[in-house]
Amino acid sequence: MSESELATDIPHSARVWNYRLGGKDNFEVDRPVGDQFADFYPTCRTRPRSSRRRAAPRST
Repeated sequence: MSESELATDIPHSARVWNYRLGGKDNFEVDRPVGDQFADFYPTCRTRPRSSRRRAAPRST
């Protein structure tokens, strides 16, 4: 596999995080891992969105 090819057959932490955020940039293989992680670590169901809110610039 060349460096420019995406490995869509194995989960990737960034795509799993994207799935947990409700994003569209993830693959079928990432979703079960995200769900398994959420079953093991229940607060991760809300943490991605709350961290995204904290990282967003605030308007003055």
